[in-house]
Parts: sequence; structure tokens; C-alpha cells
Amino acid sequence: MGIWEHEVLCHTVCHTFAFCISIATVYLDLFPRVSMETNVIF
Repeated sequence: MGIWEHEVLCHTVCHTFAFCISIATVYLDLFPRVSMETNVIF
């Protein structure tokens, strides 16, 4: 039972980490474009 819980925990952590990485990648990809557009506007 302990091994199974460990597996689930690792799986959840990995998925959460991957999710955070993808969010950060999207954010860093979009942020320069948005700031460039706002600089052009202002």
C-alpha cells in the first residue's frame, strides 16, 4: 500500500511540475509580445 501511495504521489508531483512548466513557457512566450504591443500603443 505504501509503494502505491508513493507511486501516486510521484505521478501527481510530476504532472503538477509539467503543468507549471507549460504555464511558465506560455507566459514567457506571450509576455514579450504583449509588452511589445503595449509599447507600440503607448
